[in-house]
Amino acid sequence: MKGIPQADPLDFKGKQIVYAHHLTVPARTLEVNAPKSLPAKD
Repeated sequence: MKGIPQADPLDFKGKQIVYAHHLTVPARTLEVNAPKSLPAKD
């Protein structure tokens, strides 16, 4: 039985620039904004 095929690596022009940008953007948690949220389903 063969295993799950692995995806090819994603390579594109500017990949290193995008990767470096993601490292510089500060991470933050998302906060709920009740007035902009949809009502909860019952």
